[in-house]
Amino acid sequence: MERLVTPLGLGLLVLASAMLLVYYRYEARREFVQLQSLRNDAADLRTEWSRLQLERTTLSDPRRIEPLAQERLQMQRPSGAQFQVLKP
Repeated sequence: MERLVTPLGLGLLVLASAMLLVYYRYEARREFVQLQSLRNDAADLRTEWSRLQLERTTLSDPRRIEPLAQERLQMQRPSGAQFQVLKP
């Protein structure tokens, strides 16, 4: 009986370690796929951030705002007589 227990026990340990190896390799691959996905998301977000910064710069350009203010809000530049300088 003693001779049977040792090879059987070693066989079970080898089988268990093989199963753990397969499991951890699967987990490593799954984590790598998730990492790649997150890297792609980060690259997409950087691209969108750059696009939004460019859009903000474009929308806040005075050459764009002044004609819009004149057309939509009927605003005009004040004449020299309409300026008033306040002293502190």
